[in-house]
Amino acid sequence: MISPLIPLVCVFGLAFLGYGAARVKLARAEASLHRNALPNAYGLSVFFATAIPPIVLTAVWAMLARINVGFAPQSFVALFVTILGLGVIGFGLSLVQVRPQMRARAVSERWILGLLIAAASIAVLTTVGIVLSMLFETRNFFAQYSFIEFFFGLTWSPNFRGGSELGIVPLLWG
Repeated sequence: MISPLIPLVCVFGLAFLGYGAARVKLARAEASLHRNALPNAYGLSVFFATAIPPIVLTAVWAMLARINVGFAPQSFVALFVTILGLGVIGFGLSLVQVRPQMRARAVSERWILGLLIAAASIAVLTTVGIVLSMLFETRNFFAQYSFIEFFFGLTWSPNFRGGSELGIVPLLWG
């Protein structure tokens, strides 16, 4: 199986090329207009538009592959073509928009805001998943052991073969 890193390396190369191309395009436009724009913001807007969509697609694909959704070998080729295609489309569309009138800093900040929102959402969803997992396991536990015996039982005797007595009072007392 081919690694998904191969198209991502190509996309990152294209993103760095777009960063430089946007700076050069802006410098040429500025020379004729005598404007004072921030070349890094223009380069970053092209870089983000080229790199982020393929990275997101690869991350989603990796998560689906990890939970064994089942991909046919042909889908790997389609995925790699899609990753490269997203990078090329982002590169082309963002590079066409580079001009001194463009508010590149706002575009770059929107990409960064989107990344921060995605990271925060992942953290919140992970916490919600942990809480839900604990609630379901608590329900399963109290389906096996009595609530009253657990909280008021005076014997703590876990047994992996069954027949455990799990009263929490000795643990709290200790």
